[in-house]
Amino acid sequence: MGLHEKLKSLRTESRRIFLFMLLAITCISMLRFYHQQIIPYQSIDPSNSLSIQQLQFNILGDEVWKGTPLESEERSRKNAQVYSIDEMPPNFKPFKVCSRTTNTKGLGKYGLLRDYSNCHRSEREMILLNSPSRYGRTGNSLVEFLRAVQLSRERNVTLGIISGHWIFNVLSEMFLAIQDLKEWEQTFERLFCVKIIHSEQSLEGWNITSMDAGALFWTTSNSTYDEYVASTQYSIRALMQGYNRGNGTDMHHKPVNDMCSGINAIFGNNKSQVLYSVVHSRNLMGAEQRSMGRDICNKAHCDPLANQEMKPDNIKSILAPLGMLKHPVVFITDGEDASIAQRLMNDTEIGPLLRFVPDEARWVGGDITLGIMGNVFIGNPVSSYSGFITKSRLSLGLGHSYLFRAINEKGEWITSCGDGCIFDKNIVSVMS
Repeated sequence: MGLHEKLKSLRTESRRIFLFMLLAITCISMLRFYHQQIIPYQSIDPSNSLSIQQLQFNILGDEVWKGTPLESEERSRKNAQVYSIDEMPPNFKPFKVCSRTTNTKGLGKYGLLRDYSNCHRSEREMILLNSPSRYGRTGNSLVEFLRAVQLSRERNVTLGIISGHWIFNVLSEMFLAIQDLKEWEQTFERLFCVKIIHSEQSLEGWNITSMDAGALFWTTSNSTYDEYVASTQYSIRALMQGYNRGNGTDMHHKPVNDMCSGINAIFGNNKSQVLYSVVHSRNLMGAEQRSMGRDICNKAHCDPLANQEMKPDNIKSILAPLGMLKHPVVFITDGEDASIAQRLMNDTEIGPLLRFVPDEARWVGGDITLGIMGNVFIGNPVSSYSGFITKSRLSLGLGHSYLFRAINEKGEWITSCGDGCIFDKNIVSVMS
């Protein structure tokens, strides 16, 4: 072998060694990412009038937003940042939901306040939603709408929705109640850059890709993690700013409920300052759901049964370090497994704290708001309903959402994946 060939061979081998070392470093980093324990870092003191704000502000460490578990209390406090309103983009104002404070003014650090209201999209290509039936329950419907909006943005095409489509009623029952239909349609089109289709003639000249509800649910975004988070959170904040307050009608001309009904019924005049946690129990024991749970937890290193069973020791391991075993625990459920509520009621510490939504105030929108605006939320990673609540909490600057739980080698309950993991398609797949 000549000198030239030897040098070429050495360069090739050097590149192989470099790529192998890079791959090894990446794998080690991923293992550290998935196996670190999130350590609670903010005890909630009811005697301190700033407790709610402190809890919300201190979730803004970069690790939480990227879905990376926090390494230590010291590090989480170091990364926590509080931004004053004059540092935020012009005309941006934080808002309250059911008189409870959100923390959206802290989001500016992550560039997640991008403006997606620019509707200059292709006037030739269209994703058309025209399916006559839904796919799954409310959580799935919300996922499908958000995904349709996201796909239209990343593909730079127009999103068309047939007038009278079921998604309009799902949304108008909870958000953007209708006062005047024409004005409502104009507002909806502007907020989400969609085109509402009233006739077949409106579709002439378009290259159309039709997507039904099932296809939307099982499609994932090709955007980067940061871009996907930014886009989805923009849509969620647009919905939340128009949450229904009991005025107006839905698309079927029925009077809308108040999204604050559950919070009002349980906490009344104390709703703005009360500290409370929410446990969402969802019975997901079908073969497809069990398979999805195993797949998610293989990636997130969680126990697929942990937040299905919601055992008292799991719940207490979350609430005790936060000082939340002194405050109400609201239980919301699909009602299909009464044993979970009974088990919590029988626990000597949790039982006295449990609160249930009265029958007259119980409905899907009220339960969603209870979950979004709680100081702590404990849900199921396989539930699109829990997923929407967690995404909404992050969109409003609220942390302390616990979906990914497991017992470590020491026999201790830990959170195996951070709040932001709910947006990561590499972990939760279609639930993102």
